[in-house]
Amino acid sequence: MPEKASLKSYDSIPDRIRQHRQADKRSVLVVEGPSDERLIKKITASSWAIFIAGNRNEVVKTIAGTSSMTLSMVAGLVDRDFDALYEDCKGRGLPIFTFDEADIEAMLVRSEFLDEVILELGSEKKIQQNGGVDALRQVALGIASLIGSIRHANATNGWGIDFDLLDFSRKLDARDL
Repeated sequence: MPEKASLKSYDSIPDRIRQHRQADKRSVLVVEGPSDERLIKKITASSWAIFIAGNRNEVVKTIAGTSSMTLSMVAGLVDRDFDALYEDCKGRGLPIFTFDEADIEAMLVRSEFLDEVILELGSEKKIQQNGGVDALRQVALGIASLIGSIRHANATNGWGIDFDLLDFSRKLDARDL
């Protein structure tokens, strides 16, 4: 059966940015995914034109492509993760930045924003009974650390676990985490 023709193979984010620049003079930020885009739009009042690349490697490829086109005011934002990609980009002089933590979620969990969300949505009595916001943060970080360790071992050892299919919420007892 013949493969369906798709225009996706002709898509070039650097070309889209070049075209976009003709109508929009704002600085451009290339991000990995939709959650990055939503957060950046909220915290910067949409002062950036944001393009979603899909993953870290595509962000780097896009920024390298716009640099070769000599487009100015274009930067990339990637998760730091646990490899040398970010440091390699800095060494190449690419305008790519990262969060203070490994990714956007880790940054948010360690920020005062989480305190405000928990205090706004949670029961004050239950929060205090469980040691306060900092104790809840430590529980969440402990769970995330365990999952991260398993994900890392999965990648390192080639176990083939598909984490997209796992529903971790079904593995937790909501009464005591």
